Amino acid sequence: MATVLAAIALEVNTLVAAVLAAIALEVNTLVATALVATVLAASVQKAITRMVTITVRTATITTRVVNATRLSNTKKTRMTITSK
Repeated sequence: MATVLAAIALEVNTLVAAVLAAIALEVNTLVATALVATVLAASVQKAITRMVTITVRTATITTRVVNATRLSNTKKTRMTITSK
């Protein structure tokens, strides 16, 4: 009887250890996945910020070019009117 109980206890301990190991592995995988997702999210956020910055700078440059062109055209018109 003692041998049977010892065998059952050993089997239960083995099963519990296997379940705990599987849970620990799953938790470690989830934590690692969450960390990778966080790092990727930060990288994506930085990339989006850079894209927005580039877009704003491009818009500013475009506005300056348009304004300079308008000013140049205005000066040409004034010169034409004055010369006639």
